Amino acid sequence: MAIPSPEILRPSPLDLGNTLSGAVNVFRRRASTFVLIALLQGVAVGVLILAALALFFVGIGTSISQQSVSALLIVSVIAMFVATVGSLLVQVKGQAMIVLGAHDEIHGQPSTLGDLFRRTSGVVGRILMLGLALVGAIFLLYGAFTALIVVMTMRAATGGSSSSAGALAGVIILFVVVMIAVGIAAVYFQVRFLYLIQALAIENQSAIDGLKRSWALTKGNVLRTLGYYLVASLIVGVISYLAQILPQMFLTPAMEAAGRGGAVEAVFTAMIPFMVVLMLLQIAVQLLATPF
Repeated sequence: MAIPSPEILRPSPLDLGNTLSGAVNVFRRRASTFVLIALLQGVAVGVLILAALALFFVGIGTSISQQSVSALLIVSVIAMFVATVGSLLVQVKGQAMIVLGAHDEIHGQPSTLGDLFRRTSGVVGRILMLGLALVGAIFLLYGAFTALIVVMTMRAATGGSSSSAGALAGVIILFVVVMIAVGIAAVYFQVRFLYLIQALAIENQSAIDGLKRSWALTKGNVLRTLGYYLVASLIVGVISYLAQILPQMFLTPAMEAAGRGGAVEAVFTAMIPFMVVLMLLQIAVQLLATPF
């Protein structure tokens, strides 16, 4: 049987059952590789975000003690931006390796972790500017509304006028409306650009060409693609919910028993093992869900 050319990313009009079973079969065959990629990706993202958050909270504490915006706070905001972009690129790299590994498995082409890393070496560079633009737009949107809400809150607190309070309420309502609109638009574009990573990893296309390719693949199939995506997300969500609820079923009685003595330390001590189990379960679900 001839192996299809890796430069051709063909649309596959499969029904839902074949789609899910195919994903499970591919994952089962390459489970160790996919989980390792997801694990490395998760560790890298966690380190970036935690380091940026730690610096951010230190900057806030310094600003509060100085009663002014400290240079450390400004640096921490920049670090948050860099960490967010870096996390996005790390996730793109990991997803590209998983996509390419799945493509190889489907077409009977064996590949190692090193092969996948090497063959996706150009993906991050091709999507860097797109990632910067996306994260920059998000930061500007949230930053503008945050600054506006802070200013209106200060005016309402100092002035105490009904007009200031009304303006603040208007800004908050506008923020909610904009966030809802952005959320709806994000879902739509997420569906239309669902195959961007495939175009980058398999066809070696640029970011712009990859967006066009995904847009063309989903043309006339937006609702169907959204439905498949929601079903897969629902399955993962149910598993994730069960991973959260099971430790909590045992956590509440343990905290109540520890709290009868009136010692806060005992309550926190009782929480630790359950929180560790919850964290481990969530990590396990994430590692298994990312390749799927």
